[in-house]
Amino acid sequence: FGQVQGASGHLVGLNLIGLKRRGLERIDIAELRAAYKALAAEGGTFRERAAALGEASDSQYVQQIVDFITGDSDRSFHQPE
Repeated sequence: FGQVQGASGHLVGLNLIGLKRRGLERIDIAELRAAYKALAAEGGTFRERAAALGEASDSQYVQQIVDFITGDSDRSFHQPE
């Protein structure tokens, strides 16, 4: 759902063109924008913000992001500082 930029690959925003091409409704895109802002906010850890977001959102797309972040895996991914 996002766009990554730079040598270290940091997330710079949502891939709006890709989301629109995929056929997401405006409300779904708005919920993803709100989720992106919530994840980028200060306070707590990244995983804590993701867990809180999962409890607060009914969006299937937001839940996919939350599941990816909070799910168990033997592979790690770069988390924002």
